[in-house]
Amino acid sequence: MNPPKPMFSRLFEKSVEAFLLAVENYNKPTIRYRVEAFAIFICNAWELLLKGYLIKTQGLESIYYQPSKDVKRTFSLERCVKTIPTNEKDPVRLNLEKIVELRNTSTHFITEEYEMLYVPLFQACIFNYSDKLSAFADISLGDRVSLGFLSLTTTMNTFSIDALRGKYSSDIFEHISRLNGELNTLAGANGPKFAIPVEHRFYLTKKREEATECVTVVPKSDNPVAIIKTQSDPNSTHSYSLKKIIDFIKNRLREKNINLLLNGAVVNFNKYHCCLLIDYFAIKKQPDLCYIDKHDQKDRYYYSQKAVDFILGELCKDPGNILTELKAKTAPGAKENSKQTSGS
Repeated sequence: MNPPKPMFSRLFEKSVEAFLLAVENYNKPTIRYRVEAFAIFICNAWELLLKGYLIKTQGLESIYYQPSKDVKRTFSLERCVKTIPTNEKDPVRLNLEKIVELRNTSTHFITEEYEMLYVPLFQACIFNYSDKLSAFADISLGDRVSLGFLSLTTTMNTFSIDALRGKYSSDIFEHISRLNGELNTLAGANGPKFAIPVEHRFYLTKKREEATECVTVVPKSDNPVAIIKTQSDPNSTHSYSLKKIIDFIKNRLREKNINLLLNGAVVNFNKYHCCLLIDYFAIKKQPDLCYIDKHDQKDRYYYSQKAVDFILGELCKDPGNILTELKAKTAPGAKENSKQTSGS
């Protein structure tokens, strides 16, 4: 007769079962409750894994709160997450904390848009769990299931703020748009350990048997379309914040030994001067010059190299008069308005 397995080994086995339930249920096409179900099961998997690790390394008593009135209660997942890892800025911890928040609120507030918001976090969470399972329990998921099974299937819908505005009441709209901005900010700061973006790419083919959808381009249509032959990433094509533009132009003017004059006096190129040019030439309204990031509660503006070269070129044409002329042509209050709408 084989001796009983240690408590931590049994918890590890239960953890793997909960994890497989999370992924399996999410990938079933007929289940509509899959976001909530995934959050519940994946949190259960993590709780069992972390408690098993605490018992393995610190003993059984390490998973209990101090007893009160002879009642012993084990740590919550939130307490386990704060114990392992201890670094509150760890992307793995931040990812799990956001999914715990979803689990705690999904019983009374959930929308179908949550899937589009959370699936990048879910995918990262799966790979994070696999890494920690190997490190904490010396268990490889590859021995239990094909690694291809660890990729989540998702809907082909895309997240649209404009669509949300007409679909939900103002309080729900504000909640979802604020959550979208928060998760995008965290994803940008923490990389693939926090979120793994899901991309949908479409390719045109003339072979009907290879196509999943058929389209027709109608000539002289009232709603013309254009086929984009190359991809563009705003992070690479529009990489200049307002501050970066100012610093760049100040350096170039210094290199060229060009002095800017305003009302006859030499001035250093600053935020007001830059906004004056941006507003006068309507640079924010030209997509090739300006990209508007609407993820946060306020719009943020990023500019292309073409925009920077254009501004520098205009300044160099007539450095002694351009700022004075633009100031004269600008309506009263432009300085204050420019400061308020300058974005980043």
